[in-house]
Amino acid sequence: MNVPEVIDVHVHYTRNRQQEKVVFNHPGWPDEWYNANPEGISQWFQDEGLAHIFAINYIDINRIIDNRVARLPKGSDEEAAARKELQPQMTDRVRQFNEWVCEYAKTESRVTPYVNVDIGVFYGDQQAMMNELEERLAQGAKGVKIHPGLSRFYPGDEKMFPLYERLSSLGVPILSDSGSAGGREPGSIAYGEPDNFIPVFEKFPKLRFIMAHLTTAFWDERIAIAKRFPEVYYDISGGFYQPNGNGRARDAHRCVPIEDAARYLKTIGTDRCMFGTDAPGSEVRGYVRTILGLDLSDNEKENILAKNARRFQSI
Repeated sequence: MNVPEVIDVHVHYTRNRQQEKVVFNHPGWPDEWYNANPEGISQWFQDEGLAHIFAINYIDINRIIDNRVARLPKGSDEEAAARKELQPQMTDRVRQFNEWVCEYAKTESRVTPYVNVDIGVFYGDQQAMMNELEERLAQGAKGVKIHPGLSRFYPGDEKMFPLYERLSSLGVPILSDSGSAGGREPGSIAYGEPDNFIPVFEKFPKLRFIMAHLTTAFWDERIAIAKRFPEVYYDISGGFYQPNGNGRARDAHRCVPIEDAARYLKTIGTDRCMFGTDAPGSEVRGYVRTILGLDLSDNEKENILAKNARRFQSI
C-alpha cells in the first residue's frame, strides 16, 4: 500500500533548534537536521511524512535537580536545602514551557498542545497544580501530559483526583507515560507500572485516557487493562523488539517482539491504538515502515497511523 496519512501523537516538540540539540542530541548532526521545532517544522513534516503532531510537553525537572545537587553530601541538610530552593524554579520552567506551547499552537494548526500538569511537577501543591490546569485550558491546551515515573508519584495518588475529575467533566484527554521509565521507590514497584493506573480507571470511568508506550515493558498488564477498561486508548511509542537492534525499542527485549506485534495490536484493538514515536529522540519514518510491514489490513494500518487520532482528538 502507499504510505497513508501519519499523525504522531507523542512528540516532544521544542522551542528552537538549540533546545532540541541539547535535549535530543545526535552527535555529528548539522544544526539544520534538528527540525522538531518551529524553525524547521515544515522541513521535518516533509522529511518524516507527517500531517499532524500532538506536542507532549515535559521537562525532566527532577533529573535537572539531581544533577545540580550531585556533589552535595547525599541525605544532608545542605542537599535538602538546595532541593527546596530549586524546586520552585523548576516548576516555573514547566509553566513557561506550557505557556509557550499553547501560544505557539494558536499559530500552527498542525500542532495539538498537551501541557504538563501533575502533582509531581508541583511537588505536592494541589492548588498550584489545579491553577496551572485552569490557566492552560483557558489558553487553549487540548490535553494534559503526566509522567508518574519521572515526576515520582503513583497515578492513583489521591492528590491527582481533582485533576482527573476536572478533565473527566470537560472531556479533555490525558496522556500518561507508562512502564519502567523513571524507576521506583526503594523496595517498591515502578511508578508507571500499568497496574498502578487501575484505581484511576475504576474511579474515573469517563476520563479520556491515552496510556503511552503500549508495546514496552509490562505489555502483558496492558492486555488485561484493555479488556477490563474498553474506554482506554494507547499510543504505540516505544517500538517492538527486533533482534537486529534497529534502535526503536525503548525497553529492548522487554518490548513486544516484532513477530508478535500484529497479534498483540489486534488483541488490544487496532481501533484503540494510535501512532506515536517519542520523537525527536526516535525516528518517525522508520517506525511508519515497521507498521506498514505488519500483518494487518490496510484499514487497520490507516487507523493506527492517523484515523484513530483524528477521531479521538477531532482534528
